[in-house]
Amino acid sequence: MNKAIAYLLILLTMHLCNVKLYAQSGDDSLQHILSKGTSEEKMNVLIEFAGKHVDDSLRISISYYNKAFDIALKEKKLVKQAYILERKGVAYDIHGQFEKAISSFDSSLVIYKANFPKEDGLVSLYLNYGVAYYFAGDHTKALELYLKGYELCHDRRESRNYSLLVNNIGNVYKKIKQYDEAIRFFEESVKVKRKLGHDEGVANSLLNIGLIYSMQTATDSALHYLQQAKDIYVVLGNKRSVASVDLAIADVYYRLDKMDVVASILQQWSDDDFLTLSNPDRVVAYILSIAILNETNKPHEALQKASEFERAFGGIISDETKRNLLFQKAVAYNGIADYKRAYENLNEAYQLEKKFYEESNHQLMQEMQVRFSTEAKEREIELLQTEKKYADLLLSDSKKRNQYFIGGAIFFALISIVLWLQYVKIRKQKKAISDSMEERAKLVAMQSMLEGQEAERLRMAKDLHDGL
Repeated sequence: MNKAIAYLLILLTMHLCNVKLYAQSGDDSLQHILSKGTSEEKMNVLIEFAGKHVDDSLRISISYYNKAFDIALKEKKLVKQAYILERKGVAYDIHGQFEKAISSFDSSLVIYKANFPKEDGLVSLYLNYGVAYYFAGDHTKALELYLKGYELCHDRRESRNYSLLVNNIGNVYKKIKQYDEAIRFFEESVKVKRKLGHDEGVANSLLNIGLIYSMQTATDSALHYLQQAKDIYVVLGNKRSVASVDLAIADVYYRLDKMDVVASILQQWSDDDFLTLSNPDRVVAYILSIAILNETNKPHEALQKASEFERAFGGIISDETKRNLLFQKAVAYNGIADYKRAYENLNEAYQLEKKFYEESNHQLMQEMQVRFSTEAKEREIELLQTEKKYADLLLSDSKKRNQYFIGGAIFFALISIVLWLQYVKIRKQKKAISDSMEERAKLVAMQSMLEGQEAERLRMAKDLHDGL
């Protein structure tokens, strides 16, 4: 026994020495680069070391980021400045310091928008920015930021950032129960992740689609997508995810009241298998197990399982889960002839059912009102755009008519001027001809007169000669 303890101590000492040596080696390489490296090398190694310490020490991580930022500021490296501020925001967000995370993201956004509005880093910033708001519970702001990133990289659909964005947008729409939009983005996520060869991501998106169809009681579609997700997880050897999908499939059959199928699925897994799952999956496993015990006439075991469930999850379950639990407890109490408790649990389940449907109806009314308002605004905008187009068309027609009128007027004026000039020219020609003919007539008359005078002169001269 003492030898075993001594051996374990030796191993522990060796492990600690190795860790120390590794840390010392890392520190030595850091100091070497910081003392002899270029500014770019110093920044990169500081960012790398800051990333390595994000999980274990926020203080050390932020210290390295600040040193890297000082170098980027001195060297006027704007892209590096924006990137470092973004990574600081991620570090703060991981440790739950939301306000500091948002402050860092805001500073990064200012640099990107002013200098690099189309930079890939801006897409990454919107993605991490949205994640911070999502986990802070502000799903509206998260969706707004995701969609800004989505618009920026919409023409780069094979990028990793794009695949993350469409998946996260789908998650937000699923969270706020806009299921049609959620399915649309998850289907886009499946396409992108298949192109990128990210099989587990494909399975995750298919699982989400299946869960949405399950919530909408579209059982055939739900089972189709859930089975596709399970097949991929089986190939990948991801036992935990296979168990999670099996629970989702069992839940679909539970809603169909096919308890024999539910039982056959649950028999494939042990309680230890379910312990490795997330809390939501474990809740489903408990409810289904209690239902199976009731179905097989084991009310005492069902009540025991229900008590175990309440001890584990009593304070964190949803109203819908509580309603299902109360109903199963009512069935169990009825099975042991404790009708008073059966009635009390059934009545409480009924009140939750009533509340659930009232809230659902209220939410549906709100969604319908929002959609109506949105559609009304869209119709109004469309009407205004149509009126503007019609007004522009009328204005265009009026301009064209004015142009035609002015052009016609100018044409007729030119024709009139040409005709008038032609008329003047003809009048001048006629007048010239008339004057010429009149002059000629005068000349002829004068010539006739002269000829007459000459003849008279000759006659008089002849008479005179004849008289002599």
